[in-house]
Amino acid sequence: MSRLVAERVEKLAEQVAAMTRVQMCAVVLDLAACPVWAEALDGTRCARLIGGQKADRRRALAALRKGQPPEGLVVLEYRPGASRFIAEAVSGPAPEVACWGARGDRKTSAALGAVIILADLHREAGAPLPMRWMVPTGSHVEHELKFCRTVLALHWGGMWSLREDKHLAVLTIDGVELAHLDLFGTSDPSSLDRMRMEACALWVEEAAPAALEGGGGVPEDAYSMSLPSCRLPTPRRVALVTSNMPDEDFWAWQRFEVQRHPGTASVRIPAGESASAEDRARWAIALQNRPDLMARLLAGEPGSVQQGPQVAKGYNALAHVAKAPLELMHGELWFGWDSAPNAHTHAAIIGQRIGAAVRIYAGLVMEETGLKQFLEVVVLPWLSRRAPWALDRGGRERLYHRYDPSMDTGEGGDIDMNPVARLRRTLGGSFHPGAVDWPSRSGPMLALFNMGDGQGSMALQIDPGEDTKLLRQALGGRWHYAVTRAGTVIRDLPAKPSHPWEDLGDSLCYFIGGLAPSREPRDRRGPPRPAKLDFDVFRPQGGRGGLGNFFRPKPSKLD
Repeated sequence: MSRLVAERVEKLAEQVAAMTRVQMCAVVLDLAACPVWAEALDGTRCARLIGGQKADRRRALAALRKGQPPEGLVVLEYRPGASRFIAEAVSGPAPEVACWGARGDRKTSAALGAVIILADLHREAGAPLPMRWMVPTGSHVEHELKFCRTVLALHWGGMWSLREDKHLAVLTIDGVELAHLDLFGTSDPSSLDRMRMEACALWVEEAAPAALEGGGGVPEDAYSMSLPSCRLPTPRRVALVTSNMPDEDFWAWQRFEVQRHPGTASVRIPAGESASAEDRARWAIALQNRPDLMARLLAGEPGSVQQGPQVAKGYNALAHVAKAPLELMHGELWFGWDSAPNAHTHAAIIGQRIGAAVRIYAGLVMEETGLKQFLEVVVLPWLSRRAPWALDRGGRERLYHRYDPSMDTGEGGDIDMNPVARLRRTLGGSFHPGAVDWPSRSGPMLALFNMGDGQGSMALQIDPGEDTKLLRQALGGRWHYAVTRAGTVIRDLPAKPSHPWEDLGDSLCYFIGGLAPSREPRDRRGPPRPAKLDFDVFRPQGGRGGLGNFFRPKPSKLD
């Protein structure tokens, strides 16, 4: 009896599998020219049909051209940006292809479309099936939350399935397993072993870190280590990278967009190509207090990625960064310094107060060096270029320095003098230590972010040039508070170590604290107060003081 039941269950399972099995799939692209591996439909549309017999594909193609896809055909249609990426991935000249886009613009779906076509071309060439793909991301949890849900969506018609506790995605069309995708996270304990396993192709999914969204991204070393593992025979050995817009100095953005390596191609899907206007409007409301995410996820532009809660709360690049380069005035010049004896990272903020406005002209920083080298290589050349008068004897009197109190010790980076003594000897001017405790340092800075200049603009204005680029990135989110694994924010101090962002942030605090922007400006070089000319040391002044009582003879006890 149990045997009969088992046979019936097995037969029912086969019937269910047959009902859900994708017999044929059509990947429809919108391209200016139809590739050789696709069939033209109409206008700029073309399609690659996978599965079924040749006659079945011919009938399906004719039906598609009439705009009447036959029943049982799964149609995957892509718009121009995603189509360009798929074409580059399948038959472009570059072996490495990246795809960037805003949220909701189907980057992952486009890469899956490329995998489907490449797997069918792999089968057509007689290469061993299934085609093996290595698909790393930051962590396997990210795969489970994003990728695994994507492949199980209804529009795929059941062609994708998950096995091995969601570590393997299987593409099955017309009963043939065309591709196996090995899913793993680069932060997982077994990731090194997985990067060494043989594969036909590589696909790095969500390469850029998502920070507070819950991901750490894929490091460059992991990508480089995985490339040589793509050595199994296949007609097209390719490495794909898909990601939301990253930080502008993220390794993949540099590799594919800024300093393009040989053999790389990059495709940017236009923001809003696939996401609906309603969804984008709703996301804009949700992200209105997060300009970093607004730029990356909605505008489709690279931006700073916050690794924790922003220290510079209230900073807004649109309001605090000047629209044009700032002119440095001949007058008081203020410096904020962050360094320490034996430190290897040094930072300086340089600016002025002009009326109610606080101008910052430079956020200079140098890592893996000494203070002496920082001054000679970075600071002095900047002053020679922007404020040569400050290096004259008369100009030194107008330099005001506020520094990290730890710099004023008996030790020094060059042994013969401490950091403050070196600054005093090199630059001259007035020197005072900054505040020690964090609330006293951060308070004036946070107040300045919300202060106006009385003319409709914000008091703080930062030069938009290269000299402040790192400072702007620090304020935009790279200077952040630490977050524990449990998600608790530690606001006692910013996260450390976090070079050079913490160094630029601290030097900014010393700069603003010394400049005291909340006070009314005063002329430090105004006329001196007149000296008193009628003071009599032997007569009390105004009845209170003087030295008269001290010198007056004391009465005798005999009087």
